[in-house]
Amino acid sequence: MEELPQGAVRGHEGGEQQVPKEGRVYDGVDLGEQGHKRHILPQGGRGRGAGGGSSGEGRPRADGVLEVQMRRLAVAGGLMLAGGVSWALDLWDILGATWDPPRLRREVPKVEFEPRSEEEAAIWVACSSQIPVDYNYWVRRSIRRFCGGDRWVFRIWLARSGRYVDLIKKVLREEGLPEDLAYLAMVESGFSPWAYSRAHAVGIWQLLKGTARRYGLRVDWWVDERRDPVRSSQAAARFLRDLYREFGDWRLAIAAYNCGPGRLRRAIHRAGTRDFWRLRLPRETSEYVPKFMAALIISKFPEVFGFGGVKYETPLRYEEVEVEGILDLRVASELVGCSCSDLKVLNPALRRGYLPPYRYFLRLPEGRGDRFLTAYAELPPRRRARWFRHRVRRGDTLWELARVYGTSVRAIKEINRLSGNIIRPGQDLMIPGNREG
Repeated sequence: MEELPQGAVRGHEGGEQQVPKEGRVYDGVDLGEQGHKRHILPQGGRGRGAGGGSSGEGRPRADGVLEVQMRRLAVAGGLMLAGGVSWALDLWDILGATWDPPRLRREVPKVEFEPRSEEEAAIWVACSSQIPVDYNYWVRRSIRRFCGGDRWVFRIWLARSGRYVDLIKKVLREEGLPEDLAYLAMVESGFSPWAYSRAHAVGIWQLLKGTARRYGLRVDWWVDERRDPVRSSQAAARFLRDLYREFGDWRLAIAAYNCGPGRLRRAIHRAGTRDFWRLRLPRETSEYVPKFMAALIISKFPEVFGFGGVKYETPLRYEEVEVEGILDLRVASELVGCSCSDLKVLNPALRRGYLPPYRYFLRLPEGRGDRFLTAYAELPPRRRARWFRHRVRRGDTLWELARVYGTSVRAIKEINRLSGNIIRPGQDLMIPGNREG
């Protein structure tokens, strides 16, 4: 277990406050009253830009407006001059300046800047992101975890991000939100549409059923749009926008996304502050925000943190066709000339491996739409067998259901993945048939 800096304690419910006491130092870094980073020169020592022979003891420090202006000059100048951030860090050491970089609110092209250290990467992200990114003890600890024991997991997340991150960023742009929020999905699910939590949250954005329906997603026996990367991103973006409108700070909005706005309101009321780093929240939420910041920083410059050679998955590309009526995905894959697994990747919201009995927009590999529509129009009726949803009643048997619906016991068992012949009252079965049941 990693030791906390002296005076800093874990910020979760039932524990102490998360704020390091003013003046406490950890590894030569003063965390400050707000938990932000401040470089400290040890007595008798030299900072990186301190010059030879001079003692740190008694050195005058810049205060007030001068310190603020020098700090902003150091950061902005270092960012604009490619590869010149090291002198900005030297200047921080000399001034003992608080970590509070100016928010340029635009991304500096990476071709103009190659960080040479973790600190330089964090500076670039903090200054260019539209979301406030801190670089305090808690964020650095999350970075060490991702680069340490959780390295193999984070490498998988990075690889998977290649498939979904551009798509999610496009949705966020359309909703008028910062694109860097896309990496919140990395912390939520590792960009997995099939993720499922103990709290019954589902999909890339880990949405609960009530939240999903409130923001317009369909969740029924056939379809769960929480697994759809586009539809769920649209719902998550609207949810995050509402949270930001209420709390006015992205740290708080992200925390509320994790623990719920009601719990965050109570925490703010109890603490008498809106500073996230000083709130008493559940341990998961206290670690959630710094994890997001750490994931964002690493994802921007993975090589700096030892994640070289990541094989990113191919970005998701598809076209949609409108289909109405139940259709087996295996039949659909034959019509377009691709594997059924490819269609499942493009359509993760389909829960049963079949298109639903209502209008649905089926995603197909690019360039296959016309081929599918032509083949579907010529599909023989026997391959478009009618399907029924039957709720088992007392006394029902598979043999009786097969006789009533004009199908076979084997077909019912295969479609519903039944290993035996036992069915129970209240159980829902999907049955192919030739007559109404």
